Amino acid sequence: VHFHLFKTQTVTHGPVMPKSAPAHPTYQKMVATAIAELKIRKGASRQAIQKYILSNYKVNLKTFASALRTAIRKGVEAGTFVQIKQSFKLSPAAKTAPKKKKKAAPKKKATKKKAAPKKK
Repeated sequence: VHFHLFKTQTVTHGPVMPKSAPAHPTYQKMVATAIAELKIRKGASRQAIQKYILSNYKVNLKTFASALRTAIRKGVEAGTFVQIKQSFKLSPAAKTAPKKKKKAAPKKKATKKKAAPKKK
């Protein structure tokens, strides 16, 4: 019995599902948040950053280690993070940038109704 396979035949798979957006911000933003929140004077270690991100964000564990390494390396190259021995700090420019973006929410004045005079 011989089977002939032709190159013109196409194999169809199920419908292609579009990729959904991840349920977390970019790795560089997560690392910056971790360094800021940990408030370690000498800088946060890679292990401390990793522990913070894993406890606060839902990330893909298969790609997490390499994505974290890449984010830290690119952040150091871009000047977002400063490496001190094996620890990382936010650069002075990165510390001031997030503060400018946050706008104070306009406070709504509470409207007080005048109490109706009591009738006797």
